[in-house]
Formats: sequence, C-alpha cells, structure tokens
Amino acid sequence: MTVTTRRASAELITAELREAIEAGMYREGMALPSKSSLRRQYGCSNDVAQSVFNNLAAEGLIVTRSGAGAFVRPPAVVFTPDELISGFSKPAARRVPAPRWVAELLQVEHGTEVDRTDAVLEERALSTWLHPTRTGAPERFETYVQARAGTADERGLLGLRPGTPVLVMVRIHRASGGGAVAVERVTSVGAASTLTLGDRDG
Repeated sequence: MTVTTRRASAELITAELREAIEAGMYREGMALPSKSSLRRQYGCSNDVAQSVFNNLAAEGLIVTRSGAGAFVRPPAVVFTPDELISGFSKPAARRVPAPRWVAELLQVEHGTEVDRTDAVLEERALSTWLHPTRTGAPERFETYVQARAGTADERGLLGLRPGTPVLVMVRIHRASGGGAVAVERVTSVGAASTLTLGDRDG
C-alpha cells in the first residue's frame, strides 16, 4: 500500500485500502487501521476517515463492529457454470441481517433478518430483499440508478476487470399502503440493461 504524506481525500484512501485488501495485504478477518491511524498517516479529518470505512463497507469489502473497528469480510461467493440454469444461477435464498440501506428502505431495524435471494443472468446480478412480515403485490415502484466502478464482489461475480464500470439499479416495491415489501438491486455491465426510470403503477 502506498504511504501518502499529503492531505488525502476519502476517494484516494479508499482506493489504496481497496488495493491492499485485493492484494491480500489484509486478509479475511484482519483489522484495518483505525480512524486515528488513518488521520495520522494521511493527514485527514475524522469525517474523511469515517467516509473511507463507509465506502469500503458499501462495496462489501469490510464489516465494522462498534468499539472494535473495521475488519475484512470473507470473499464473495462466485457462481460456477454448473449452477446455471437457462442463464440464471440457482436462486441462493437465505435469511440474512438486513444491511443498513436495505433496512432503511424496508423500514425495519438495522440487522433485522430478512430473506435475500441472489441470481445471475449473463452480465447482470440480481439481489432481492423481502420485508420480514409485510406482504402483498406491489402496486408501484421507485427506481434509482447509479453508475460507478464495480466492487470486488461484483467483479468476481460477473468476471470483470478492475475499473470496469457498472450500472446499479435499486427498485423499491411498494404495496397499496405505501410500505415497501421488497428491495431489488440489479447490477449490470455497461449497457447490458435498458432501464425505465421513475414511479409507475403496477
């Protein structure tokens, strides 16, 4: 990892720590430098150091534990060819704690267990989180789209080179009362998907 002495941005520090994790300098379960260590090394503020951890957590590279620090997550599960059926992987349904952003959209407590299903189709990866109790056919959708570089998990899943851009669509499925019944995330390579944006009725 490069030692940077000038005042660094959150993006630069995130990139350097990402490279160190992917190069194996920080292995699964290992602790990353603390926020105070980052402040000393990079001359950054506490807010910048926190943004670095937020960025790496959002990319699925680390988990943070209150009072303990940040730790490297286990490597992503990569679907093998024999798991594919007509282009889709066998849905990997499992009960998992809801990530903070999913919990906020589903309006449940952070860490509440929800059903998550993952699948892969050609150059797309689909993940869906279901509300633990709220059911019903969705009557409207809210769609948000972001273009960014693929994370390490996404590169492994979709077979991408570092720096390959991806398009991420998050769709919130809402029932008649307005509550979200599901959150769906589609990550696609380049122009692999044609997306319709905005709210629409079911």
